[in-house]
Amino acid sequence: MSFSHHRFLLVFISSCCIYYFSWLLQDSLFLNWDVGHLLNSAKLLLAGGSYSQDFFIPNTPVILHLYLPPILVSRYFQIDLLLSFRIYIYFLTTISLIFCYYFLHKQFQKQDKTLANLLFLVLVFSFLCLPLHEFGQRDHLLVVFAMPYLLLVSYQLRGNPSHFSYFFIGFWAAIGFAIKPQFLITPILIESYVMFYYRRWSALIRPELMAIVFFMIFYSIFTWLFYPDYISIVIPFLLKFYYVAVRSPWSEVLLNPLTIFFVLVLLFYIIENYYHIYNENIYKVFQNILLITLFSFVITYVSQHTTFYYHLIPAFTISLLLLMFLFYFLLIKSNNYPFSFILLSFLACTGYLFLIFPFKFLNLVYLFHPYYYFSFCAFIFLLVFGLSNKNIQIKLYVVLTIFFIFLYSKMAVKTDWQFNPFFATNLMLALSFIYLAVRFYSHPARLCMLGILSSVLFAFPCLMLLSIYGNTLFYKNEVLMNLTHFIKSQPNIRSIYTFSMYGNQVSPVAFYSHTNFAQRFDSLWMLHYMAQQIALYGSKQVKEAIRDNKEGYFFIKMLAEDLNRHKPDLVFVDDQPFNATFVTNVTEAEKLHLNLLAYFNSNFQFKEQWKSYKYLTTIENNNNLYPLKIIVYKRII
Repeated sequence: MSFSHHRFLLVFISSCCIYYFSWLLQDSLFLNWDVGHLLNSAKLLLAGGSYSQDFFIPNTPVILHLYLPPILVSRYFQIDLLLSFRIYIYFLTTISLIFCYYFLHKQFQKQDKTLANLLFLVLVFSFLCLPLHEFGQRDHLLVVFAMPYLLLVSYQLRGNPSHFSYFFIGFWAAIGFAIKPQFLITPILIESYVMFYYRRWSALIRPELMAIVFFMIFYSIFTWLFYPDYISIVIPFLLKFYYVAVRSPWSEVLLNPLTIFFVLVLLFYIIENYYHIYNENIYKVFQNILLITLFSFVITYVSQHTTFYYHLIPAFTISLLLLMFLFYFLLIKSNNYPFSFILLSFLACTGYLFLIFPFKFLNLVYLFHPYYYFSFCAFIFLLVFGLSNKNIQIKLYVVLTIFFIFLYSKMAVKTDWQFNPFFATNLMLALSFIYLAVRFYSHPARLCMLGILSSVLFAFPCLMLLSIYGNTLFYKNEVLMNLTHFIKSQPNIRSIYTFSMYGNQVSPVAFYSHTNFAQRFDSLWMLHYMAQQIALYGSKQVKEAIRDNKEGYFFIKMLAEDLNRHKPDLVFVDDQPFNATFVTNVTEAEKLHLNLLAYFNSNFQFKEQWKSYKYLTTIENNNNLYPLKIIVYKRII
């Protein structure tokens, strides 16, 4: 078997391991609330439902059509919808990864096939593990559909001819770009770069771009003809109230930890290009495509004015690709760059972190968990040694050293040293790394500094993923499972309804309790607008506006229609205080306690429907991470 076959086999086995790990990861988490409501909306659409009457969601029809196949498979083969949906997303991901593997290996030279394989494994990890509980979300699907197109453009800009078969790649990418209008920023910037690169209009006449343009035109006409209520009712309401209601402060949007990570990658890129670490121009186009894509995804995130994690997944994926690309050339060109480059990079990155975050937070980056951090450092050091030297003896030294330090750490934890074993373990790891670098390399200081720099940069996303995973698991165990068990303990519960501005209390509970959720809204995000109006103008004026069915409060009439039409057995009313710090005349410590029923009952139609419900119980917890206070009402008529 040739070396290339060995390399392919190693990549294949590594990818299978990531697939398996991802499946275990999804088993430990739960179906995302947005995904759950979109699946329910797709079921209603399949049954003949319409946007304004059966579901009212801020999403284009293409995402509902994308979610139809797992619903049809679930019905035809009589399998669980959650299982069908997960298999479906893995299927889409696999198709995309096949294209990505092909175009990655097409544009890298033989001596850099290792880089192509590393980038491919980063993509596998990003597609399958990075989303966590946002698996199958709209922004996750954008990356899955758009990545083959991005790699194809990079491949063609190296002088490779176009082919009619690339029309399918364009069609595949168009599906992803059509999910949200903001996603069109990426192809616009990419094609602008193509125009700038060739300096002629004919560069735009390519099969993949024609496919994107034709799909967008067809899709726009299709939406106008078959979903007129989305055009005439939903979009105007969204433009006037949705983003105004759910937007986050600019300080949170721009200083999000992952946004800081994107800036660090950009800073690293600027410093590396300033020192001209590698002189080859053959991969300059590939690097520029990644940079433009990262820029477009960051613009897409900022334009949505929210800090939801799934909005950051596309930029997160490209950042990891770009970071791996930059580090690879540092490793293989370890003798060709100045020591001052690494020193400057390290000082710039750490200085930027200290500038943005307090020292206490930085401690969390490096001390988030002894074993996690040890495993992380061991992987980074092994990667640095493995890529910078092909000698099997050196790799064996490194693996054995890491193994014995790990055994020492396991034994030391059983002593009374408390945190001292952790510091001692990492000190031994660092000293061992320095010893091996001095013994086997002619420039050990550069290699050591590179290992430290890589730990600084890669520890940041590692911390974020662990933190998000831990919070999500906590929500599942402390909130979702408690609500699910409560519903299952009640006799003859077929459907539920939730009055809450947070979507995480709606669809997951219905899916895991095997009940129907009768509401047309994914969450009552309009309550953000109502809270703003209460803080600014007072409750009396808002109640009068609700009574008169003013434009911003017509959703209360829809709630009454839903109660009359679906007659849900249980209604959950969120009774948590609402944080109104974004309102200028509300002090930072003040929270609005919205008695939702007191406001809703100002509407005559709602008041009449609410007579059919009586108080059942109150569900609450006292944890700080996901505080919960829900008043439960049961239908009596």
